[in-house]
Amino acid sequence: NHGRVAMAATVGYLYNDLQLNFPGTLSPSVGLKFADVPTGLAATHGFPNSVPIAGWVQIIGFIGVLETTTFKQDPAKEAGNVGGDLFRRYKDPVERETKLVSELKNGRLAMMGIMGMLVTDQLTGMGPISWLIKDGSPFGVVGSKLTF
Repeated sequence: NHGRVAMAATVGYLYNDLQLNFPGTLSPSVGLKFADVPTGLAATHGFPNSVPIAGWVQIIGFIGVLETTTFKQDPAKEAGNVGGDLFRRYKDPVERETKLVSELKNGRLAMMGIMGMLVTDQLTGMGPISWLIKDGSPFGVVGSKLTF
């Protein structure tokens, strides 16, 4: 379960760092658009255009509803099998074992990846992609003219 969350967090963090934004308004009462929200950790708190507290309450509430209803673990099933009867992932036991091991390894890699991205953001104030293409970065793409 943690690996799946880390994989989703990694994709979301990179998506945000590329500044691929949803169209429209995030908070009509404040007049805050999705495009105005800063990337990385700056989106969480402490900046004028950070996601408002009401937004965080909605996000956490939605996740809580999913965890207690749709994705609730059935004690009769093995750990992590939350798809229900309509979602059968693998019929062949050998393929199933191979895919589950792969998912476990990718989840562990994603946990390390998201932690690395969060630490980099905390130290530099930039996401991983922004840091890689920044002029003067030790990892910068030589001659890169990409800017966000």
